[in-house]
Amino acid sequence: GVPQGSVLGPLLFLIYINDIVNNIRSVIKLFADDTSLSLALNNPDLRAEILNYDLEKISTWAKKWKVKFNQEKTELLNFTRGIQPNQQLVFDSTLLNDTTHHKHLGVVLQNNCRWDEHIRSISNKTNMLISCLRSYKYKISRMALETMYKSFIMPHFDYADIIWDNCTETQSNMLENLHLEAIRIIIGGVRGTSHQKLYEESGFCTLKERRRRHKLLMFKKMQLGLCPQYIIDLLPPLVSARNPYHRRRPLEREVPSCKTELLRKSFILSTTTDWNSLPVSVQQTTSLSVFKRLLCSSDNNVPAYYYIGDRIAQINHCRLRLQMSNLNNDLFTRHLRIDPKCPCGHPQETAEHYLLHCTRYHTIRATTIFTLPTDQIDIRTLLHGDPNLQNRENEHIFLSVHDFINQSKRL
Repeated sequence: GVPQGSVLGPLLFLIYINDIVNNIRSVIKLFADDTSLSLALNNPDLRAEILNYDLEKISTWAKKWKVKFNQEKTELLNFTRGIQPNQQLVFDSTLLNDTTHHKHLGVVLQNNCRWDEHIRSISNKTNMLISCLRSYKYKISRMALETMYKSFIMPHFDYADIIWDNCTETQSNMLENLHLEAIRIIIGGVRGTSHQKLYEESGFCTLKERRRRHKLLMFKKMQLGLCPQYIIDLLPPLVSARNPYHRRRPLEREVPSCKTELLRKSFILSTTTDWNSLPVSVQQTTSLSVFKRLLCSSDNNVPAYYYIGDRIAQINHCRLRLQMSNLNNDLFTRHLRIDPKCPCGHPQETAEHYLLHCTRYHTIRATTIFTLPTDQIDIRTLLHGDPNLQNRENEHIFLSVHDFINQSKRL
């Protein structure tokens, strides 16, 4: 027998089935124990004839080598934007079911070339996981929540996203809303917060931008020859190859013409356009890691001191930064209160007034915030830290603010 966990088992299996592709007239693809046949022909009768021939060949091969295929799990999927052809395919005396969608290697393919079912599948999975994440919102640290999100939820958004990025704007926004909800949970934000502020506070970019970067990274791999040849062959020709006077942007590529929006947003066309918009210095990078770093150069780096302190103080401090706290002025701005006045009589209960001036907290302030050096006691530093200071100094500032928030019991 083959030892458990040994790579020999899968290897022997691949050797055992490697001749299944012999004498097959359509395109056959093998992945582990999954086998798929595909054929692109305008003549439906000829297409059915060739596929039935190949299915008979596979059935004969299976009987010869004692391999059992599950005919009930074998499905027929016709890709067309027009009328579906009436096509009869038979596999081992079983008429194959004609289906509207099929999950292949984790991607739900539809016969009309749309992504409704796949986006719905992603939404259902991530919505459930984000609900689990929400249950820990006040229990574990921001760093732990962020790690959980990146490890267990974001891979669902990222999987094969270069393929289905030509989904509709509505579908894209549906996924973006789930992403934003996860960000609110991680940083402790509330609904109504500016999306731009959420991205800046969390250090995340939009899912749409992530997909754009993934496509450009794949395009770069194709350009560097780091993909199979049949993928590299999809690269559009260089403009300079047809125009010898095109010198300023030597790596610019021709954008194929198209007539439909669906095709325009497909991988090759949309990514070629994005590639041509990159600076020449970025296009000419020969290192994949450097190229990736340059794509992410505009991202906001979250300071390490944003992650310190107990969870409740973290959340309240973050909401003060976002101007979405329970202070009266913030509630007034969000149309949740008719008066921004502070209980002490000041006309506006802002974060600056609360942390530095409110007469109700003089004693608490003297033992927390006012123990800091004088040049550090300004509202910008108290809320955001000072990049010119060392990390331990910023941590001390944040912990002092947290002590003030906890002792004041205002938030």
